[in-house]
Amino acid sequence: MKRCSKCGQLLPLDSFSKEPTYKDGYKTVCKKCTNEYSREYRARKKDRRKTLLEIKKREPEEYLLGGIKIYILNHAGDRECKFNVVSTSGEVFNTNNREKFFEFLRGKV
Repeated sequence: MKRCSKCGQLLPLDSFSKEPTYKDGYKTVCKKCTNEYSREYRARKKDRRKTLLEIKKREPEEYLLGGIKIYILNHAGDRECKFNVVSTSGEVFNTNNREKFFEFLRGKV
């Protein structure tokens, strides 16, 4: 018999997973508590993943400045640049560097 450190119940040893690094060879938390924790953890992780996907799907901020369209992606993806400029002549400028972005704008405006 062994007491679960999470729920405090006194349970038989077959209610605990084996863990050879512990003195008695069993984990300190019973299988039931471990499963409940795992289920809750997966649910939290799934909710967080949904939130991150929603952030990535947000529309970029768009500004018009003297014939130049400026797009700022607050949450740029892996292969996206945060700062994007498209002029009416079709010239495109992309960068993740804030200083280079403002330097480019100073030269155009």
